[in-house]
Amino acid sequence: MVVNKKVNITREFYKNTRAIANSLYKTGAFTINGTKGTLKQLEGRFSFINHINKVNNKKNKINDKELLLNFRYLNGQEKEYQKFLFYKYFFNNEKPCILTEGTTDILYLKSALKNLYEDYPKLIKKVNGEFIFKIFFLERSKKKNTQKVSKMEYFFGLKEDGADTMIQIYNYYVSNKQKKHCPNYSELFKKNECDF
Repeated sequence: MVVNKKVNITREFYKNTRAIANSLYKTGAFTINGTKGTLKQLEGRFSFINHINKVNNKKNKINDKELLLNFRYLNGQEKEYQKFLFYKYFFNNEKPCILTEGTTDILYLKSALKNLYEDYPKLIKKVNGEFIFKIFFLERSKKKNTQKVSKMEYFFGLKEDGADTMIQIYNYYVSNKQKKHCPNYSELFKKNECDF
């Protein structure tokens, strides 16, 4: 970290983090200090950079409505974090990602799958009395009793619930020249990827 007029990350740390992410996008793997890295480590670096950004820019003082109208105007460091999050959750995720319309839909789907697990072995299995899902449910709601905006709401405009917000993710999958705030990350990753 650098401490001048304000606390900040070093330019080298940010550039190194961006280079690590680009290695991930191109090869499917990366190293941190010569050791094979994990997605959690890389997300931790981006989250740290983003936290320092928020403190410096005092973005946490912007109200939710203003923030949702301006989520598409991210700075360069935030766009790199957004790209990473898209890669992690929607492009090269470990399990298929299910994005539901409402906040309770996940509960209903999980309950139904637990009840019918024998009929859907590709989606869920039961091991030693415990259910293990082979799919991932993206939870995007805010924490209760807080005014903070969730990560998915901040970076992708996904509100707590509602079908209208789901179109935001669709916009990140298709080339849409009129919506420049939604880069086609899927196409970008396909161009860069090797056989992994």
